[in-house]
Amino acid sequence: MTITARFPGHTACPAVQRTQATASKPQAAAAETGIIKSFSRRYKDAGPVPGDTFRSVDGRVLTVVSVRSRYISRNECEDQDDFTFGGDPYYVFNASCRMATPEEAAPVVEREEKAQAEKQAQTRVTEIKRQIQDTGERPEGPVILRGDELMSTRSIYGGGDWFQIDSTHIWYVRNNGADGDNWSNNNIQTGGAGAIGWRIPLDEALATELRTLAETLKGVKL
Repeated sequence: MTITARFPGHTACPAVQRTQATASKPQAAAAETGIIKSFSRRYKDAGPVPGDTFRSVDGRVLTVVSVRSRYISRNECEDQDDFTFGGDPYYVFNASCRMATPEEAAPVVEREEKAQAEKQAQTRVTEIKRQIQDTGERPEGPVILRGDELMSTRSIYGGGDWFQIDSTHIWYVRNNGADGDNWSNNNIQTGGAGAIGWRIPLDEALATELRTLAETLKGVKL
């Protein structure tokens, strides 16, 4: 079954209660001359409801006015060779929509801008890691690091990496303590088997950028 609109997430309009209640007459009139979007969902409570606002594949930000749903049984899936959800039953939703107001669209745009900023930040972090490894030095160890640890993904299993900023250097450190790792390469002392660290002289502009990137990516799975 073709899904004619993306619905990765939704924002409830504060002026419209999230219920299946009948829309007001002005909204219904807008929907009648407006837009119908279809969605397929495995569970009924995963579908759109009146007041949801989302970005359609054609770029418009739409608000749902009313919704009709239909259950597609397993027997129907088998009869029609329908493998939308691997042949399992699911729901089809037809949502009557209108163009979102600026106030309704604002959270959608904000969410999109945040996602774009996080994507750009992750790309920049990757560039800085490569820069420090390519241009920095890997001093003899064991070195005990001091200073600010940023964007750490280190795990108890000896994996992950992070940045460390001390009074004289910026470090990129890659944990190297997992089973099968060559621990003899380690020059950084950790609570485990150790890590491999590269450093460059302290660059205040780069240090500030790293701290800003860390703030942008706070809460993001790295």
